[in-house]
Amino acid sequence: MHVLRVEIHRTIVQEKKKNMKERMVPITLVTGFLESGKTTAISQIIRQGFGNLFGTTLLIDAEEEGEEHYDPVLLKEKGVVLIDADNPLLITASYLQALENSYHPNQVIIEYNGLFRVRHLDSLKLPEGWEIVRQMTILDGSVFHIYLESAKVQFEDMVQRTGLVLFNRCPRDRKKLQHFKEHVLAVNDTAQVIFEDEEGNIISCI
Repeated sequence: MHVLRVEIHRTIVQEKKKNMKERMVPITLVTGFLESGKTTAISQIIRQGFGNLFGTTLLIDAEEEGEEHYDPVLLKEKGVVLIDADNPLLITASYLQALENSYHPNQVIIEYNGLFRVRHLDSLKLPEGWEIVRQMTILDGSVFHIYLESAKVQFEDMVQRTGLVLFNRCPRDRKKLQHFKEHVLAVNDTAQVIFEDEEGNIISCI
């Protein structure tokens, strides 16, 4: 997950400039299928600084129960409030407004189930100042062929407007990874595509 440090540094500067002018609540949307590594990626984001720069962070977990869980000690240390939404369909305009009224967050992270359309969020009237400023998509490279066979529509919906696609648990097979990248760029030719092996090391030259 080393690549997340670059993404974090670049967007923190942008957010500081915006916050100097008016209240702005940046939303980081992290999409991916169940067990793709979203919780691990978000934990890295929080650990590397998102949670202690602007005050309270809301982490909305709109995902069915997976094997990975958030570390309550880390969340408390970084000022992160975990909201268990259970199901993306529970995220409505009134639900988000209630969270705004209760917590007045300085930033929001949403872990979003890839089987639900990202377009659902587009139809919502967000609380004043809230804005999706970045989207990351996390995919498990070891089972990506299954995604393409059984959930291609959902895959395309996730990556259509994402800024970063991170394939983790990838085999070191250059031809196969190039094939993965081509599938992403066919849907979104501006997305940054990163590959990591099973140990979390970046696979370069793809």
